Amino acid sequence: MNIKRAFQYGILLLSLISLSGCVIVENIKLRLEGFDVYRSSASALVYKMDNTVQYTSPMSYNVTIDRKDRYVRYLIDTGSFLVGFPMVTVEDYDKTIQKLTIFESWANEPYEQRIKTITQVQNSLPDNDPDIKTGKTDFYLFMNPSVKNNEPYLAYNRKIGYTTKVRILMDKENVGIIINELKEWRANSLLKNK
Repeated sequence: MNIKRAFQYGILLLSLISLSGCVIVENIKLRLEGFDVYRSSASALVYKMDNTVQYTSPMSYNVTIDRKDRYVRYLIDTGSFLVGFPMVTVEDYDKTIQKLTIFESWANEPYEQRIKTITQVQNSLPDNDPDIKTGKTDFYLFMNPSVKNNEPYLAYNRKIGYTTKVRILMDKENVGIIINELKEWRANSLLKNK
């Protein structure tokens, strides 16, 4: 009986490792190559999909920077999951900055102008699709009377549990902070790689 039970546990263990193997291998690779984690000055609001508050206070971003300066990740720790902003790589840095500045310009428009141009501006975001696809970001522009009285947000959706999907909202001030932090990262990476 002990051999049979040990065999069953071994099969179960191998199944669990193979199911999560990609994540484990990627995390080991990152640990070996090295990355640094910092607290960003930017934060985001987390709302349920029905526009009710998921967390009562803004969630701060943690920034993960590859030591070889290949990418930056902005992540929020929701307890059971780390979720966040699409990864910014050296290759897509310019397009990411462009998306963020397009949002900033739109958010600075008067309310009536934002309402008229929301679809046009959202469609002008380069390499962007509200449905997650490889190589694209999934940002969308968001305003709703029940969320801070129609304040403009750059939004994206994430799962923070196996059944819970949320809307992560960044206002123009926090988008400005992220733009500045990304510019600083890029300048530092260019200096290091000279």
